[in-house]
Amino acid sequence: MVTSLQDRNHGGRRANGGTAVPDGLRRELQALGLRPYEARVLLALLRAGSANSAQLAELSGVPRTSTYQVMEALTEQGLAERVPTHGPAVWTCAGWEAVVDVLDAAEEERLRQHHARTRRLRQAMAEVLPSNPAPPAVH
Repeated sequence: MVTSLQDRNHGGRRANGGTAVPDGLRRELQALGLRPYEARVLLALLRAGSANSAQLAELSGVPRTSTYQVMEALTEQGLAERVPTHGPAVWTCAGWEAVVDVLDAAEEERLRQHHARTRRLRQAMAEVLPSNPAPPAVH
């Protein structure tokens, strides 16, 4: 297989002949909380626009037996939605900008919760522990 300039320069990966996606995109999605399969399938969905599990498996390189569960998880996170059909399940998403917005909002919420926890911890520690403990006595 001949690699493209994008593959060599960005560590892109081809899944069954699909368009190479830079590894950096997958890593960034994972840094924002997605699991490896979720990042791969989401990128495949973004490239395809809409697809069923078999198509997403082929585009992403994720085992077909895992793509349905991955898509359900992405749907629960608000990153994709199932298209009503009478045949096999088909998913779509609003596009990469909407995906980034959802991931950003989720990260902001995690940070807000973190700050709330640290405020509660400070308050609890202030009630129980002295603010300036005396140094240990040396004998």
